Amino acid sequence: MSLKGKKVLVLGGNGFLGKNLIDKLLEEDCIITSFDVNIGNHSPKVNYVDGNYVKLENFDDLVADNEIVFHLISTTFPNVDRAYEQDIMQNL
Repeated sequence: MSLKGKKVLVLGGNGFLGKNLIDKLLEEDCIITSFDVNIGNHSPKVNYVDGNYVKLENFDDLVADNEIVFHLISTTFPNVDRAYEQDIMQNL
């Protein structure tokens, strides 16, 4: 299957996997939108969207506007504020 010219959304596009995938998609001349909570800007050919998928009201529209979606969002990092608060409370 050729990806040439396809509209592609990369969720988590500023992470390690996302950046590398975007590099490959650029080689395929894809029309790329990168969505991440930490906005990047390593290519002028990519439309970068900053946001949190849990809180984004127009997330469905963002997904629907693309032909292919790569879901690379990672939730492996704990909520730092909450973890910090729990650690303090447990150690008091």
